[in-house]
Amino acid sequence: MVLNGENFGKYRVLNVISSLPAGALYLVDYLEDSSQYSFLLFLSDLSLSSDEERASYLQRARGGLLIHNGQSLLIRDAHLQGNIPYLVFDCSESGQKFLLGYLQTFNAQTQRPELAEHAALFPVWLQSIVPNGTDEPTRVAPALADEPTRVAPALADEPTRVAPALADESTSQGFDAPTQIVRPAEAQASEPTVAAWQAPFVPAPFASPSSEGSNVRAPFEPQSNRASGTGFVTPPVKRGWKPTSWQKAVLIVLLLLILLGSGWAAYTFIPAGNATVNLTSVQINWERDYTLTVAPAFSTADPLSVAGRALDADSQQHTVTVNATGHATHPATRAKGNIILSQVHLDSTAPNQVLEPSSVTNYNGVSVTTDNTVPLSEGATITIPAHATDAGSGGNIGANTINEDIEIIDNLTQVHVGTGHITNPDSFTGGAEPRDYTFVQQSDIDQATNTVIGQGTAEATDMVKKQAQPEEHFIKDPDCAKPQATADHQANDEAGNVTVSAKVSCNGLVYTDKAIRDVAVRDFQNDGKQKWGKLYNVVGDVVTDPATQSSSDPTSFTIHAKGVLAALYLTKKEQNDLKSLIAGRSHDQAVDLLKGRKEIKGVSITTGGGLTTAIPQNLDNIKLVLSPVTGLHMGN
Repeated sequence: MVLNGENFGKYRVLNVISSLPAGALYLVDYLEDSSQYSFLLFLSDLSLSSDEERASYLQRARGGLLIHNGQSLLIRDAHLQGNIPYLVFDCSESGQKFLLGYLQTFNAQTQRPELAEHAALFPVWLQSIVPNGTDEPTRVAPALADEPTRVAPALADEPTRVAPALADESTSQGFDAPTQIVRPAEAQASEPTVAAWQAPFVPAPFASPSSEGSNVRAPFEPQSNRASGTGFVTPPVKRGWKPTSWQKAVLIVLLLLILLGSGWAAYTFIPAGNATVNLTSVQINWERDYTLTVAPAFSTADPLSVAGRALDADSQQHTVTVNATGHATHPATRAKGNIILSQVHLDSTAPNQVLEPSSVTNYNGVSVTTDNTVPLSEGATITIPAHATDAGSGGNIGANTINEDIEIIDNLTQVHVGTGHITNPDSFTGGAEPRDYTFVQQSDIDQATNTVIGQGTAEATDMVKKQAQPEEHFIKDPDCAKPQATADHQANDEAGNVTVSAKVSCNGLVYTDKAIRDVAVRDFQNDGKQKWGKLYNVVGDVVTDPATQSSSDPTSFTIHAKGVLAALYLTKKEQNDLKSLIAGRSHDQAVDLLKGRKEIKGVSITTGGGLTTAIPQNLDNIKLVLSPVTGLHMGN
């Protein structure tokens, strides 16, 4: 058995009205519009295993009529749950009675041995469905299929009209197709044709009472009509009948009953001038937690985001100068200059003769040493780089302080090999004594940088905080980017001090308690409609606790929300949809329809403007009065 809340395709079961071995009747609503209620007839004893059976069933059932005991009911929808067929009908009191009777009869028929097999049951059952497009017959109420046909006794001198079975046909098993009963041709000119649907299940074999004195006569069946296929014919009625006293009394009583019934029908079904519908909504107490994220702007992709406000500021350019702390001593340096060797005369003409680095002393006693080995050739003039042999300022000799002839001697044998003349046309310079000095260390630059960044950070942070409004809170202290500081010296530069400059940028994100609460309230209202239905609204306030900030993520907040939801019918469309449901209905039908809606707890209807009790057709004459629902309020 299907339980409440389970689905048949696009229908959800709200209540099990009746459940029998062969099938069940359910009250359902439409998943896409929970305000629409219907009856669903599920025939579990039928399993349509072939495509041909399923196609035949769906073709006949969709938009067709279900026939039972001479009455028909429009089929609004037809589907299969697996291979099991189910039919959907409009929700009404009369429809419920019809379907309960049909289900009971169908359950009884499935117990018959000759219908135990599906191959026998399916074609017989399918005859109870008239496909779309079939002319609907006049509705009469014959006896139930599982009872003998009841024949009303005729008046004393008038034979009872009985529709006999054909002499050569046996009683059919299962559902009969519609059969037409036609009067003889000679009677059609003055009397209308009477048509009726047979009950969908075949009654017990027809038999007329056999007790003596009965007014029931044997069936009359002319062979001519039998052969021509025009149907059954009743014997002619005797003319000139006059009722007896008791028959007159019976007729008077029947007439009074008809008048009373007509009056009651008018009282029940003729619309009143106006109606007041008092409703009590179902009240739902609901609560839940939300985890929200504060962001610089609201994101439509994330309904749980809270729009914060981003703040930023830049400090002024700050400059700091600190003394250099590095100390060192420059060593003494040698003076440098050039020696000119000219007038070279060699004793030997041997090739590849060279002059190795040699020393010479000027007339002040300052020794100068040549730097390079140079080639010698007869009559050559050669410029040779040289330096003062001793470091210090004493090596700074003046120009032409060396100017003399020299003897060139072999460095190994000390043998005379030639002569020449040397001179220093320019002075020697660069000689210096040892000197102490100060230089910039990396720690000096770091100290100045930290000082200037600290000044800029304090200034920019203060500027950001001053932008926040009194009701705004920072998710955390402002963040400041590390600036690119500039210094006028590098490490190890000889200098007495170093100057560093920098500008700092800071930013922060602020939120308000109201912004977090507003998002929680909005989501609570939307989630309530999604969970309980679009008619449900929050009554009073959505009550929230103070938001709690996450310790691991400062942008994340958790907030608890609770409230009372009820169907309030706030819009004109919602009100008119409800009014349209009951407009023109009888008082009892309207009450039943409204009570069948899941959002309505209680209903009472009063009518006025006349003696009748049915609901007016004009929606403006229907007034909805909703009983007060007590909601929650912040601060209580």
